[in-house]
Amino acid sequence: MPPCASIFASPLRFPKSPPEKNPTHVSCCAVLLYVDPNALTLPAPAILTGQQGTYVYTIDTAETAKQTPVQIARTFDTVAVIASGLREGQQVVVDGQSRLIPGSKVAIKGVPR
Repeated sequence: MPPCASIFASPLRFPKSPPEKNPTHVSCCAVLLYVDPNALTLPAPAILTGQQGTYVYTIDTAETAKQTPVQIARTFDTVAVIASGLREGQQVVVDGQSRLIPGSKVAIKGVPR
């Protein structure tokens, strides 16, 4: 099966198959491949790549941007799973980070205070 396929045929055997099921019937199913309940995730566009590797901009208590190196475990669609470098609860810049330099003052928008 090609990795980009989302529909494929597979023979299934049911121990007590109802008589109304025959080889021409089609069934839909979902396959859950992996669950990581402790995954720390970010929008993938928040992650930048520089000469020293991958990093994000975090925001400290003085609302100043800080460049924080991160290791990416994996990326799926628009979500990246962080392997190391961040902890739960840290504020990460997810929009406009390409215009920042370390020490820039940031304004948090869209979040009630």
